[in-house]
Amino acid sequence: MKRIHILLLVIFLLCLRYGYSIKKKRSPNNKNRLFINKRLKYINSKIISRRKENYVKMKMTENKVKGKDIIYGNECRNELLKGILTVSDVVKLTLGPRGRNVLLEKEYGSPLIINDGVTIAKNISLKDRKKNNGVKLMQESTNISNDKAGDGTSSTALMTATITKKGIEQVNRNHNPIPIQRGIQLASKMIIEKIKSLSTPIKTYKDILNIATIASNNDVHMGQIIANAYDKLGKNAAIILDDNADINDKLEFTEGYNFDRGIINPYLLYNENKDYIEYSNVSTLITDQNIDNIQSILPILEIFAKNKQPLCIIADDFSNEVLQTLIINKLKGAIKVVR
Repeated sequence: MKRIHILLLVIFLLCLRYGYSIKKKRSPNNKNRLFINKRLKYINSKIISRRKENYVKMKMTENKVKGKDIIYGNECRNELLKGILTVSDVVKLTLGPRGRNVLLEKEYGSPLIINDGVTIAKNISLKDRKKNNGVKLMQESTNISNDKAGDGTSSTALMTATITKKGIEQVNRNHNPIPIQRGIQLASKMIIEKIKSLSTPIKTYKDILNIATIASNNDVHMGQIIANAYDKLGKNAAIILDDNADINDKLEFTEGYNFDRGIINPYLLYNENKDYIEYSNVSTLITDQNIDNIQSILPILEIFAKNKQPLCIIADDFSNEVLQTLIINKLKGAIKVVR
């Protein structure tokens, strides 16, 4: 027993000398454990979110910094010509009275069957970026023809492709492109003058009917509808096309003009006893600007208030000052005005 006590005493002295102690390990309580788990989850979520942000930034940088292919000379011209001819080969199928229709695939919805050159050109896109630049040139050409004439886009595409092909062939043979360009411009002026001299002015209903029928792919019924509309309304009239649930095409005439926006304030209906205003022999003030200051239209209002004449004001917008002034005068009966 003495030996055991001596051994324990020696071990105790050694522990005191070298700083070791025997302690009972205590497990953390539930509160500490929950707090540690929450902190670990928070740190993990932050790390994951930062990794995602870095990945997205890396992908965006890769998409922005795309390499550019630089090509010159015959290679450049030939690649553009391939894109131009691709559009021309598709569009020229719709040209003439025996032209075919083209089926266009849509990302959403059913495919579109059409024979309009400008619409077909807009829906063509090539994977090869070099050739796709030629496609964009053809799209620009057909858009200009559609904006100026409203028709002839298929003919424009075919002539553009033919002139471009012949011009590139000459340039590839080391001919100077400047005289070729000047020759094309000179020839175009001569052709335009010749066409004007051969053209016949449209004077009768029969002339309108023939043109409308040809423009409608020889659809006589549609040609008659278009001819009747232009014969009654004139060339400066506005024509709106709407989808009709009926299988038959119809023509409706509407007197006057309709605006998407109505009366700007319900107080203008005071003493009207109905939900609309009807004036006879009304004068109209139209502007494409905002009316922000009542002083800008005060001289006009004084004239109509003095003569007791109704006035309709059509503008982009009105300020609160202008609106309040007009409403007060309308309620007092000083002026008949609507906006």
